[in-house]
Amino acid sequence: PVGRHPASRCLRRTVLMPHSGPDWTDLDQGRTGAGMRQTSAEIDHAILDVAAGIFATHGYAHSSVQQIADAVGYSKPGLLHQFGSKEALHRAVLAEVTETVHDVVDLAEQHTSSEDQLARVMERVTRRALDRPGMVRMMLRAFDPTAQDPGLEDIQGSAYRLVDALDRPMSTPAERLRIVPG
Repeated sequence: PVGRHPASRCLRRTVLMPHSGPDWTDLDQGRTGAGMRQTSAEIDHAILDVAAGIFATHGYAHSSVQQIADAVGYSKPGLLHQFGSKEALHRAVLAEVTETVHDVVDLAEQHTSSEDQLARVMERVTRRALDRPGMVRMMLRAFDPTAQDPGLEDIQGSAYRLVDALDRPMSTPAERLRIVPG
């Protein structure tokens, strides 16, 4: 049997984990206090984060609904009732990863002339990694040229946009196009 995924601990907590809003800039927006239960949406987000971590680690083809169910403490039928199929679960993960990547890329592109652009982008990625480690692992999988999971193409394109946005302050177009003598 597969062991529990580290992020699955948040599914069994009755106290909410800190949760950032759509702009992901404030880590203090989460509710705290004894007796407050997670909402259905927060549980779904936690499940998707665990699933993202499993897909990132094993790849889509080598991940199973049973692995994910075991990691989050659900039965396989319960997880399938909630998400429908492995494919639907994977699409939901990809949608959230795409949102994460676009958020980071948008920030990088907005601050192309800022001296502290890299620091801002790294702060955003770090906050995301603390809040949603599985999503960030899946985002990083897009940088793996051997990853052949379905749906990674869009994330890979955005990842290349991120590299391009971060490279701009370090070189001019002429420098980037120069040919280095052999």
